[in-house]
Amino acid sequence: MKESNIFSALNAIEERYLDEALASGSGAGKKRRARILRIVLPAAALVALLTVTLVLMLPGGRTGDLPDQRPAEISPDPALSEMDLVAPPTFGEDGGGLLCENRGDRVQITDYLGESDMMIIPEEYNGARITNVEICEKALEKVSAVFYNGESMPVISLPESKKVIMKIGRDARSVDGALSCGESISYYDVDAGNPVFASYDGMLFSKDLETLIICPAGYRKTRIAVHENGVPLDADTGCLPKTLKDVRSYAFSGCAALRSIELPPEVKTVGSGAFKDCVSLEELSLPGSLSYIAFDALDGCSELKILRFDGDGELFDSLNIGVKSETLVILKDGKE
Repeated sequence: MKESNIFSALNAIEERYLDEALASGSGAGKKRRARILRIVLPAAALVALLTVTLVLMLPGGRTGDLPDQRPAEISPDPALSEMDLVAPPTFGEDGGGLLCENRGDRVQITDYLGESDMMIIPEEYNGARITNVEICEKALEKVSAVFYNGESMPVISLPESKKVIMKIGRDARSVDGALSCGESISYYDVDAGNPVFASYDGMLFSKDLETLIICPAGYRKTRIAVHENGVPLDADTGCLPKTLKDVRSYAFSGCAALRSIELPPEVKTVGSGAFKDCVSLEELSLPGSLSYIAFDALDGCSELKILRFDGDGELFDSLNIGVKSETLVILKDGKE
């Protein structure tokens, strides 16, 4: 009820009682009753007004004048699957995001939401250290490089259809997980501040450049040679540093594009399967400084036509190199 309606009703009551008082009784009685009513009725009206005002000030007062403010009920969105709820996005240092799913034995990166062309692989997912990560093809659609800066690199699985640069941060101390990516890696790039590893013309080395750890299987150059200034002769020729002494096992394994490799003059050891499945390799040059080469170092080199050895026949025979009979061996003195 509005306040104006209350005053109208009180005025009507006052006029009614005053009229009745004046219409009945003697003259003196009428005047006395009229004076009493003129005092009582306004007092009653004031009490009624205060009561109504207090009621309106209480919580829930005048509910008829206010809209219903109760929150609407929220129904679950049927489009949200259980997987969507279990796999929230995690975000990399570059401000972009990775959509990840826990597959039990590995973390699967299903999509990349960032703007940079470099994907940062996180060290942890849901509070646990990542030891095995699979990166799906969709997540690599706009990515040209993958970066990891944890102490121990997880085993990384990449789709064969995509070639990326593997960037290794200064904090990495173990990179074994990055050595099984097949042809998906075309180039290694190590932070100059890393105290353990270094990169040289896209290949991964020990910091002192004395040990070749791996040449990526996706290496695009067709020839590797040695040059005094470390600069390749052309865009199709890669360089090895003259400081190289040890070629690790499987260092060139699976490098299908390579047709010619020349090892530097100070190399002393070549590990097992070092040139395994270099299916396009036609010519290999080994230095006379060599003291050991694994018998199976040349396994799978089906196209090898020429093996050059910068030493004499006696040393060559002592190395017991597993080379096919149809391969032409050229020694330092020109003998075959």
